[in-house]
Amino acid sequence: VGKAGGETARSTLEVACRAKYNERAKAACLRRFSQGQSMISKLTIGFTHCIIVRPSHRAVGDSTSLLWVLRNPIDRIVSWYHYIHPMNCQAGGGRNPAACGSRNIIMTSQDAPIQPWTVKFFNCFPSIEALASALASALAGPKEDLVSSTEFNMTHPSGNETCSDVAWQTLLGKASMDSNHARFNHKFYWNVVMPGTTWHQPPPIKEILVIRTDNLQSDMEELEQMLLLQSPESGNNTDTANQTTTKAITPVSQHMQVITHGSQNQAFRTQLSVEGRQRLCCGLLEELSIVDTLVQHATNLSPTAKLETTRRVVQSCWDTMTTMEELRQHCIQHHMNAQAS
Repeated sequence: VGKAGGETARSTLEVACRAKYNERAKAACLRRFSQGQSMISKLTIGFTHCIIVRPSHRAVGDSTSLLWVLRNPIDRIVSWYHYIHPMNCQAGGGRNPAACGSRNIIMTSQDAPIQPWTVKFFNCFPSIEALASALASALAGPKEDLVSSTEFNMTHPSGNETCSDVAWQTLLGKASMDSNHARFNHKFYWNVVMPGTTWHQPPPIKEILVIRTDNLQSDMEELEQMLLLQSPESGNNTDTANQTTTKAITPVSQHMQVITHGSQNQAFRTQLSVEGRQRLCCGLLEELSIVDTLVQHATNLSPTAKLETTRRVVQSCWDTMTTMEELRQHCIQHHMNAQAS
């Protein structure tokens, strides 16, 4: 589940090959698994990708566990901003489709009577610091209609939105589909795979497994070992029902392909100040809370790993804090002070 390093994780799954529409691409992908697959791959029956579940939405209902790929939401939004920035259309000699899409929209719509979301967004926010600063003028939080709205009504803004409105709508995942990965945040995927529940309710009914992007390969290898110990197949490659030899269990790292979308080649990068990062932390408080909830319920992480993950995420916002509750209370207090003023 998820888009925060999800393509790298998905490269280890045979089901991702079988879900491809192009037969030639499918065959080439399946050849990578001709000698075997990992236990993670054998047990995975589907995956999410933006608005779809492959190979079908039935996989959500049929699954007994949900494997989440998680990334610090602040790092994720900073990475996303530069990923779609029009000045990164040509990255290291290659072409970045998302950034080029932004550039094309701006070039063809700059003088439109009603500007598309992309034009409005980059006119408001020429840097990631500008995006964070727009939250400072609205510490009381987004307008209530932005919170309650379920419509993606920023595809063609009315022209009355302030830059603060655009910033909040984007961080809440309610902007145009042109906003790309900002739209498909952790909350979006939560609603896809656990509809009708929220992060502050009782534990999810399905087992939660977590892969942390900043620890992706080692988390996958440790999960693989856990699944091998739990599986009756770990020492037996024979299908007892058909008395046929099955493919070998191979290391998960054997099939992993690191997919970065060209981020290492981006020529245009803007800086984010400590204060700007802290504003983003409060603006993305719900995303941070969702990530923390998933980490705390993960059956594949040790208590020490859970505490360390939370501490690392919280201290990426304020280095004097160690718990999510401290961060929540701090942001809520700022929210109340801004409302009072």
